[in-house]
Amino acid sequence: MKVCYSGHAMRADCEAAGLEISDEGSITLVERGESLPDSGLCLLFDEDCLPQLLQFLKRSQKNEPSPSSDFIPCRDDERIVLIKSAEIEFVSADGDSVACNLRDGRTLEVKKKLYELESVLFERGFFRVNKSTLVNVLEIKDISPWFGGRLLLRLKNGRDEIEVSRKYVADFKEYLGV
Repeated sequence: MKVCYSGHAMRADCEAAGLEISDEGSITLVERGESLPDSGLCLLFDEDCLPQLLQFLKRSQKNEPSPSSDFIPCRDDERIVLIKSAEIEFVSADGDSVACNLRDGRTLEVKKKLYELESVLFERGFFRVNKSTLVNVLEIKDISPWFGGRLLLRLKNGRDEIEVSRKYVADFKEYLGV
């Protein structure tokens, strides 16, 4: 994790903890008594709290998506293939079966549960639109009002239409900023 550091006493401890000190870090660590930056995210801490701060930052590093999380292992007949999340139009569940529906028209089975994929794919632009479907928002062609306060999504592929259930409409609109 790249961080800016405003202080003097504990800089070596931060570097020893695996933090990359840079002038262009995503977070600025500021020891109490030092000046705060004009903009950006900063964490103000007391010198005696540095061990807890480093522990917090290490835990947050572990929660960052790794490049390997961009690939979803899918079953294609007897083989396991790694599919990039960008190639997935939507993920659907039917009972205990979960499938990735791909741009090329294939539907491949996934071993994970839908809620597990939701947590991985959310940061990749996927949103849950009903109890059994996650949609790649970049694959949506248009959105229409539908019966009973629901929405209908038409995908770019021209084949699929997916309903956004009333339970998910407000969150979906907020996610899209409409």
